[in-house]
Amino acid sequence: MEYRKLTSTIILALFLLCMLLPIKPVFAEAFQVKTDKDNYYPGSKLTIIVSGATANKKVAIQINDPANNVKYVDELTADSTGSASVSITIPTDWPLGKYTIYARDDYTGNLATYQFNIIALPKVSS
Repeated sequence: MEYRKLTSTIILALFLLCMLLPIKPVFAEAFQVKTDKDNYYPGSKLTIIVSGATANKKVAIQINDPANNVKYVDELTADSTGSASVSITIPTDWPLGKYTIYARDDYTGNLATYQFNIIALPKVSS
């Protein structure tokens, strides 16, 4: 009987001790889209990076130019960590200015935007 009481007391003490341990909360990463740089030249490579998407689900990507014309559309599949990326070569006929990337997680409907610039090539002096 005494052994049972001691065992119960130890188990209760361990349980209460565990309740005092700090618990790190687990939060899903926020859905976002970005590029590998802020400024690009016509003809250069642009990499679009998505994070926080639903794992193994589709993500829609759209790039609009400074006049809000759609210039690029793609559909990516996020990996098991919710990440996806795509690289494109910026066409030389795209106008200079601020572009907006729109991303949508097709599973949750979450939206994210990011802006980047296409700037003129530096002038070469002779």
